[in-house]
Amino acid sequence: MLDAYRGSTAVGSPAVQALEQVAFGDVGWGWLDWSRSGTDDGAGRVTVTARSPEGEARTWTAEATARTVPVPDCGKPLAEARKTSTEPVLGPVTRT
Repeated sequence: MLDAYRGSTAVGSPAVQALEQVAFGDVGWGWLDWSRSGTDDGAGRVTVTARSPEGEARTWTAEATARTVPVPDCGKPLAEARKTSTEPVLGPVTRT
């Protein structure tokens, strides 16, 4: 389940979405009922803040960088990829 979840676009940038995936993994399916928001300071620090229906508040913070990965053409080997995509990479996550 978690491998297929990319994070909600409503919380912010792709890096914030990656951090939201971590939060979902921590909380479990109940996460879908939590109110949540995210911030990306533009300098590599991302935060997701959430509140449970019962009022419990939690925050996840991480440093984010990016990596470029090849995007293969259909049916062709990865080594022949002509396109690339950038994806976020999170450093250690702090939970409070």
